[in-house]
Amino acid sequence: MNITRREMVKLLGALMIISPASYLLSNQNSGNTRYYEIAQKAKTEGWIKLPINQLMEKIAFEFIDVPYIGGTLDISEQETCTVYLDKLDCVTYFETVIAIAFCFRAGKFDFESLVAQVQKTRYRDSIIENYTSRLHYTADWIYYNVKNKIIKDITKDLGGEKIKFNTYFMSANPDKYNALTKHPEFIPIIKAQEKEINSRDYYYIPKDKLEKNIPGIQSCDIIAITTSIGGLDYSHTGFAYKNEDDEIQFLHASSAKKEVTLDTYLSRYLSRINKDTGITVLRPQ
Repeated sequence: MNITRREMVKLLGALMIISPASYLLSNQNSGNTRYYEIAQKAKTEGWIKLPINQLMEKIAFEFIDVPYIGGTLDISEQETCTVYLDKLDCVTYFETVIAIAFCFRAGKFDFESLVAQVQKTRYRDSIIENYTSRLHYTADWIYYNVKNKIIKDITKDLGGEKIKFNTYFMSANPDKYNALTKHPEFIPIIKAQEKEINSRDYYYIPKDKLEKNIPGIQSCDIIAITTSIGGLDYSHTGFAYKNEDDEIQFLHASSAKKEVTLDTYLSRYLSRINKDTGITVLRPQ
């Protein structure tokens, strides 16, 4: 009987013996077999010695064709740091790649360390109290992860322009979020967080100034796409990928293609969507 690699990974995951102490972790997270496969490849092929962007590029391409599934962070009634490597959306894709790279550079190759690293970047001051602890807006994610020296916002250095956001979408549409529907007491907290975002200065490069070759951008810089949709800051995220012709392509978990994919030129990608207005560029430290 012939089975695909993906089917084999699922089979191995099902056969793993889980100790009582790690049951809850394994029950809340999936794809740990994939993590150990990537870790073994990183050790065998010497990825650990690569510069951080090249290490991230190696890791990012390990997730090509992984299905795009949205809403995975809101499955549990209780706010927990879930990490799925067998289903990703645009945010969980880039934050997982960063976390794996940071774990490998620190010599940590166990799945528990990966979950701990994701928690550092996903939650305000790395602390989980409830739904409002999570950095829901990309602008908030940028602010706290720059503050914690996980990333550097290099947009201004690339000639970016100042931008002010007017975020209000979550507090104005609580019916779209299960946690806010069940816990209306969270809405004022979310609204206060939106007010903080709106008080800050951010930078972006307008899409009409983007070309195929964008000097200064390197592979696996994080790309956050600004939007004109009312109440939102960013509409999508992914990675830059510099090909052999020094052209920047977009590597992302695509809701349109339903999988992680290496897409067209970044400038062309943005030109297709009217409400996409430009990009913020972030570099892992």
